[in-house]
Parts: sequence; structure tokens; C-alpha cells
Amino acid sequence: MDDPYLDETGTLKNRFDVQDQSELAAVEARLAAARELQILDNPPQGRFDLPKLQKIHAALFGDVYTWAGHLRITTLAKRAYEGSDDGITTFTAPVHIRGELLGLLGSLPKDDVLAKLSGTEFSRHLAPLFVGLNNIHPFREGNGRTQRLFFTLLAQTYGHTLSWDVVTRERMVDVSISGARGDEVPMVRLFSEISDRRRVEALRNAIRYLQSSNQVPWNDLYIATTTAGQTYSGRFVGSAGTDFMMRVHGNEKTWIAIGDSQDISGDLTSGDNIEIKPKHW
Repeated sequence: MDDPYLDETGTLKNRFDVQDQSELAAVEARLAAARELQILDNPPQGRFDLPKLQKIHAALFGDVYTWAGHLRITTLAKRAYEGSDDGITTFTAPVHIRGELLGLLGSLPKDDVLAKLSGTEFSRHLAPLFVGLNNIHPFREGNGRTQRLFFTLLAQTYGHTLSWDVVTRERMVDVSISGARGDEVPMVRLFSEISDRRRVEALRNAIRYLQSSNQVPWNDLYIATTTAGQTYSGRFVGSAGTDFMMRVHGNEKTWIAIGDSQDISGDLTSGDNIEIKPKHW
């Protein structure tokens, strides 16, 4: 099916007539980042509904695309990883987008309910909505950034903080695929972590450590904090201050876990096998 958003080179039509997708991505990222700061400084008022979602998208991407803020009119499917046929997700058909969005955003609890929710309760309410919005993918491009900003502003309104900077690209892809397959638990877990100051600090420290090594593709790793009561087996990486890092051997893939140093004991050296059942966090 022809995509009306693409030019003859297969690049998204844009205000700068850029015909190289990598160059366009760089331009888009730079301009959207600047607009995001402006929106955070002066957020749109009113209910968190469909018009607000469209306003946010228009503000973020209006410098680049003439159709910014408009719901897409073409089918859309994406694969999780370039060059792979695994994890292809087909999003809501254009004819159903508006109706599904109105239903989803209309299911947000009333203001007085949201104002009383604790951080954990707030995460449990927001995560399924984020999954639903992601599965709709209402815009041709820029859905991820728009969704994250929409929910960041929603959280701030009711006294909560969402720290998206500690979510690696790999983790975001993984939890999004799980959500598309009907499993909302990983997204609930993500929301609970990025709204917890202690966990955010631990994840930031871990990412800084991994960034210091040019040999570690940190953004391509699934990185999360441990959960009390669960068992983790793998290899010890190291500890610093109140945190430790281990490489967990999961059922499907290896990932990085960050835990409280109180949950490890003995004289561990990087590379040692380790199995723990955390009591903290």
C-alpha cells in the first residue's frame, strides 16, 4: 500500500525537503527536544484528552511536518529490530483510531481520584493506558516522544515524576512488545521504577558507569532494578556505594539487574557466579 507520508525516496515528507532518513531523524530529534523543553516550561492547560494529545504532537513536530497533530490516515506496522521479521507489530487501523483514543483517554480516572493515588497506585493506573496508547500509535511518526511527554505532564499535574532517561531503548522496545501481546506487567514494572526516586538514582548511576566504557552498548541492554522476593542468577559485575550490578541469565536473554548492596554478602569479584533473593526494594 502506498504511504502518502513518504516522498519518492521513501523518506517522510518534511518542511526542509530532506531526503535522507538519517539526516531527517537528526533534524527531528534536535527540534523536538527544544520544543519539549518549551512545553515542559509552559504546558498546555485543560483535561488530558485527545485534543491535548494532538496539541502536544503538533508542538513537538510542527517545525518538521505539516501533518503534525493530525491522526494518521495510513496503516502502520513496525518491526522491533531492523533486519528481523520477529516482533512485527501492526497498530490500530486509521478508521478506528479516533474512537479508540476517545475510549482510552476517557477511561482516565477523575481528577479527585488521581489526586489521591500514591506513587504505586498511580503507576498501576497509568501503565495500562500507556500500553493502550502505544498499541494505537495514532500518529505517522513521533508517537513515542509524544506519549512520554503526555504522561510526564499528567504525572506532574498530580505530584509525581516519571524519569524516562533511565529507560534504555532495549527495555522500551521489550515492554512495548509485551504490551502489544497483551502482557501489561512489564510496563507496570517500568512505571513503578521510573517514579521511584531511589530506583531512578540507582539506574542513573548504572547507566553512567556503562556509558564510561565505549565497549558497552548500554542503550541496547535491558536494565532494571531487582524486586524483593524474586530469585536472580547470573554473574556479579560490581558494586558502588549502596548499589550492585549483576548480569542476569534469564529464560529468554541476559539482562542487567541493579540491586541494593545489602542483598549481597561475601567477598565477590567481577565475574563470580551469584544467586540472590533480594529482601530490599
